[in-house]
Amino acid sequence: MTKLSVPSFCALAVAAVLVAGASVSLRAHPLSPLTNQQLAAARAGTAAYHDVNAAIADGYEFFGFNPEEGVFEYVNFALLDCGFDPAHPEALAYVASPDGLQLVGVEYAIPMECTPVGVPPQGFAGDDDIWSQEGDLPVWRLGAMIWAGRQDGPFDPAGGDASSR
Repeated sequence: MTKLSVPSFCALAVAAVLVAGASVSLRAHPLSPLTNQQLAAARAGTAAYHDVNAAIADGYEFFGFNPEEGVFEYVNFALLDCGFDPAHPEALAYVASPDGLQLVGVEYAIPMECTPVGVPPQGFAGDDDIWSQEGDLPVWRLGAMIWAGRQDGPFDPAGGDASSR
């Protein structure tokens, strides 16, 4: 039996998948150490909210189902201010699962009056997060998939969306 090195084995495995007709994305999405620390703070700050009842007890209210994103949104209006705090997102995004609601992401919201006209707020370190306007509301929003992975990283490249497209 021939022993393969780890890199040779990985190359062979990728080749086998490609020959079988599947597509493989090997694109890495590096984030800065500070961004990763902020994302860790977001996960630590929202870990208890895997139980939606804990989120409700802490002031998050059911805001509605967003059919475009396929998520149930819970918002804590008391957190809506001009500041960005990764550990305390203004909204939580859940998807339906056989076991009930499953926390998949967070959303940050900052009133547009807090920033110069047309200038999104500062959020996570670096420029990977893209803020967008929340529909017709005068609010900037940023979604991050911190509990369900995306190949391209936690932030939606189109901006705002907490779910994965």
